[in-house]
Amino acid sequence: MHRTVVVAASHWQPLRDAFALGVNLARPRGAGVVLARVDLGPPHAAPELEALRVTAPPDIPVETLVVTGPSIATGLRDVIAAHDAELLVLGSSHLGPTTRALRGDVALEAVRDAPCAVAVAPLGYAATEPHAPHAIGVAWDAGDEAAEALEWAVQLAERTGGELRIVNVSPRFQADFERGERLEELRREVAERVDAVLELRNGEPAHELAAVKGLDLMVVGSRAGSPLKRVMLGSVSADVLHHAPFPVLVIPRGVRAPLESPA
Repeated sequence: MHRTVVVAASHWQPLRDAFALGVNLARPRGAGVVLARVDLGPPHAAPELEALRVTAPPDIPVETLVVTGPSIATGLRDVIAAHDAELLVLGSSHLGPTTRALRGDVALEAVRDAPCAVAVAPLGYAATEPHAPHAIGVAWDAGDEAAEALEWAVQLAERTGGELRIVNVSPRFQADFERGERLEELRREVAERVDAVLELRNGEPAHELAAVKGLDLMVVGSRAGSPLKRVMLGSVSADVLHHAPFPVLVIPRGVRAPLESPA
């Protein structure tokens, strides 16, 4: 089955970061990359897309695409649908929190609306000599979204030969054996497929997930609902996207892990 990763960003540095991450996530699955830009008015030439395309490794097919749409999120949704893409990779926003709130946050809109997984590369990622993810974290809270995130992460680790770190955060300090026993049972199940370790943390979930050390990628599930609900209650996945020093891949509500286990 042909696989596609869509890469997009509105400025040069975030675009370079997103492309580097897109290539590193496309290669383990034999996917091609679509470098896309959404124009809100008439489409213009895209020399920045071509400049990146010619730097692509020879084993990664890359095409460039400029589309128009009433919003960036809508245009990206159309590109994803047209290519049946399994992953959208974005660059980190260069805007501050206040400006993002006024102008809109493409990453959060994508997590809410995209029919596929969404990954965000931190600013400067392309300059770190990135590689295919080997140290892969997954946030686990026993919810349906966490189960899809776990499957996505396991299948990626199967392809990269990586180690999975199952990260469970309790908002209260818990030292009970029941928590450890439940999670150890999960770890043993996962370890039948990939190397897996547990990391139990206590504190505010978004802060603790963003503070995990030594990761190449963190996979989280998103329960994000309406924009009002996110403003009132906050969103763990949104906070991790904006503050983590490593790439974050979010599985939006209703999205299933699209990868098949290797034979």
